[in-house]
Amino acid sequence: LEAKMAVHDGMGHVLLATRRYLGDGNASPDDIGGLIALWDAELALLETGSRAERDATVGDDLAEAAGSLGIALEIEGEFPHSREAKRILTVGAMEALLNASRHGGATNLRIAIDRDGDRLTIRYTNDGVQPQAPVEEGGGLGFVRSNAKQAGGSMTIEYRPEFALVLSIIDTLDV
Repeated sequence: LEAKMAVHDGMGHVLLATRRYLGDGNASPDDIGGLIALWDAELALLETGSRAERDATVGDDLAEAAGSLGIALEIEGEFPHSREAKRILTVGAMEALLNASRHGGATNLRIAIDRDGDRLTIRYTNDGVQPQAPVEEGGGLGFVRSNAKQAGGSMTIEYRPEFALVLSIIDTLDV
């Protein structure tokens, strides 16, 4: 029970920091780097529970962060197995939430996770105003791209027929 309460308190701290980041119009890539470190530490603590419990907690926490922005979150597919892939999914989700709120006025964000062996494709879409031209990559999207690339993956940004942030990453079971 004490361990669960510690995880709950830690996640509360991470969610508060996430809300601050998402609400700050002047956040920098350094700010998101610190936030990712907090998420990574909390994900490490979750390794003590069952995989289903860990996935539910991460999904619930992302939904709570989205809800604080007035955005409903829908996650489809199987969560990544590795901590690194979960971290990258979270980095992408935070940036997708931020951009959906700031630039699109979205009320819904969908994260679709597709697996083909060890390769995951994570697709973030929203119901906000769609861009009319290619999206210019700024600090936040650049941070997402660098994280995906460091993990042997890639990132693409689509704007037709709908906006989508797409991550392709390797996901293997942590041993």
